[in-house]
Amino acid sequence: ALAQAVEVTLVSDGEVRPVEARNLLARYPAQPGSDRPWIVVSTPISGWFACAGERGGGVALWLGLARWISSQGLSEYNWLFVANSGHELGFMGAHYSLPVMPPAEDVHLWLHLGASIWARQWQEQGGHITALNRVHQHNRLYGDPALMPLIKQAFSAVPDIEIFPSRALNKAHSELGSITQAGYTAFCFVGSHRFFLHA
Repeated sequence: ALAQAVEVTLVSDGEVRPVEARNLLARYPAQPGSDRPWIVVSTPISGWFACAGERGGGVALWLGLARWISSQGLSEYNWLFVANSGHELGFMGAHYSLPVMPPAEDVHLWLHLGASIWARQWQEQGGHITALNRVHQHNRLYGDPALMPLIKQAFSAVPDIEIFPSRALNKAHSELGSITQAGYTAFCFVGSHRFFLHA
């Protein structure tokens, strides 16, 4: 129809129904020390349709970090793990969770685990697509300029990642925008793989 310049009408049938969504917040230790700085680790937990490639890597890393931190008995910091829903609705969950976060001056670091973290790369050949056993090419890390020397050193051996100052991130594309605007020292991973919404 496009090649022949034919005018078409697209009709989408669906339904709108009220649903509930929840943010998840977990602290370690359960009773935070009043004299310890905070480290916040956040990730979105929702998206449009089947979005394992968009959300799965961040959720897996978030859970893995929470389990590892709690198993180490680390007491130098208070840890806060935040999983926000409503990411696909203008970061709605983040707008609810941000006001209950510790104040920026009490947070030593905020790590945000965004979209498509190390999802697979795909190859198209002969009309077929195949998942490859390597990472997609569009992984990006955005960080507070003060963190840049440490970030570049820490991730120097990690392949397929580009590192940018947080000011280079389009604030409308990540919850990091709200986090940095609120004054937190933060960095985040984001990406956009081939099947961003459906992998």
